[in-house]
Amino acid sequence: MNLMRVPLIPLISVAALIFAAYHVSHSQAPPQKAVPPIEPARSPFPETVAGSGVVESRSENIELATDVAGVVHKLWVHEGERVGVGQLLISLDARDVEADLAVQETMLKNSQAEWNRLKAMPRQEEIPSLAAAVNQAKATVRKRQDAYERQQRLNRDGIGTDEELVSARSDLEEAQAAQEQAEAAHRLLLAGAWDQDLAIAQSQIQQMEAQLEKYRVELSRHELRAPVSEFFLEDESQKEVWEVLKINRRPGEFIGTPPSEAVIILGDTGPRRIRVDIDEHDLPRFQSGRPAMAYPRGASNLTYPLKFIRVEPYVIPKQSLTGDNADRVDTRVLQVIYEFEDPQVSVYVGQQMDVFIDLSNTSSGSNGQSAEPKSGPTESPASST
Repeated sequence: MNLMRVPLIPLISVAALIFAAYHVSHSQAPPQKAVPPIEPARSPFPETVAGSGVVESRSENIELATDVAGVVHKLWVHEGERVGVGQLLISLDARDVEADLAVQETMLKNSQAEWNRLKAMPRQEEIPSLAAAVNQAKATVRKRQDAYERQQRLNRDGIGTDEELVSARSDLEEAQAAQEQAEAAHRLLLAGAWDQDLAIAQSQIQQMEAQLEKYRVELSRHELRAPVSEFFLEDESQKEVWEVLKINRRPGEFIGTPPSEAVIILGDTGPRRIRVDIDEHDLPRFQSGRPAMAYPRGASNLTYPLKFIRVEPYVIPKQSLTGDNADRVDTRVLQVIYEFEDPQVSVYVGQQMDVFIDLSNTSSGSNGQSAEPKSGPTESPASST
């Protein structure tokens, strides 16, 4: 029995030692270089400055807002649609303004009707009536005149009394006054409207028109229309100069003043441009006016030639390109604007790309300092970080 006993503890110790040696030998092996899931873009130029760019329209992104607060009544366009200058995009609920406008239009019609009535005076149907009243007054005067003269003869003959003579004279004077009144009314009718009355009526019309225009302006402030663009196409027959990039409000939603975000974002329909951020550390080597090449993220085999447009000569803090206002600021950049040489290139506004600026065949940077050539291909800004 003693000869068949197995020394377990020494065997376990030996096995543990072998396992530890194996584990240490394999864990210390150098890691294999991982293959990136997407090959980063590499500069095609022997000497270059790399930057990160964002596609934008020539007019930049126009963020529209309404003049007044209100609820969206109707949306007249959709994303991707092309619209012309002045085309209606969004209309707000303006029923109160429309009601005031209708009341003001009615008041203006009343004022215009009153002015037309005064202008058309005298009314032809009223002339015969007043002319007849004048003739009647003249006949009454003749009658009273005859009665007064007969009463005078009677008094000279001693038949009539003084009281009857005074009464006859009073009746004559009353008839003469009535004749003068009828003739004055007739002359007034033939003279037509008074100039001052016409001036007052005209002033009331102008006041109503001004008030009506006020309500029309207020109604137009409840409408959001496409603005005028400096990038009109050379072909005047092409009226659609804007493209609707983004709509952030829908019917029934409220828009405040100022709005929390752009109601609609527009961009012109011309060739796309790209805004490139040049790191401040690369500014000594950067030269304006140089051609460049853009590579879309995720497709380094696609290349888009670029032509230089301008430099915005104010160095600004760089922000990570997420669109968030709270992005972390890590350095400062110079923004350079390029345009795609192919106006029909299939890119989208807001798309991020890697851009390489060609500095080949240049001996100095923009500040006169010599530029030292790099050795080997240059990777994109995104891959280098």
